[in-house]
Amino acid sequence: MKHARATLVILFLFGAFSAVVGAVMALVFNGAGMPLASLEGSPFHSFVVPGLILGLVVGGTQLLAALALLANRQWSLLAAAVAGFGMLIWIFVELAVIHGYSFLQAVYFGLGIVELALVLALLGVAGSAVAVERDRAAPDRGPGFSR
Repeated sequence: MKHARATLVILFLFGAFSAVVGAVMALVFNGAGMPLASLEGSPFHSFVVPGLILGLVVGGTQLLAALALLANRQWSLLAAAVAGFGMLIWIFVELAVIHGYSFLQAVYFGLGIVELALVLALLGVAGSAVAVERDRAAPDRGPGFSR
């Protein structure tokens, strides 16, 4: 579990850093080379609001989760779940709003999935499911024997 927690912190720090870089690219370089036409039909007329959401909300929750895990706060796994779901929601909305696809969307969707899987492992949910399946597959050894 110690490695899962450390891995989760690293993933959140990476997610926070890349969200801030993406936000800067959106704000300073007007979408980092994406055509403004990709926002047609969306509520956005420029990359300013999406850039701010990416940097402050997505990056902020990723950073908050990393810091909470490092400080071993009681609510750290809740923050981690919120950050993981936030990453997934960002990608879902991005796919719905922007006309086009980038392999980076798959990378960051995968990042959110791995973050949530590690949260489940730290909660004991993922490990419990594996143990139940292992116990089902093990032959019955009779009373007095542990599996």
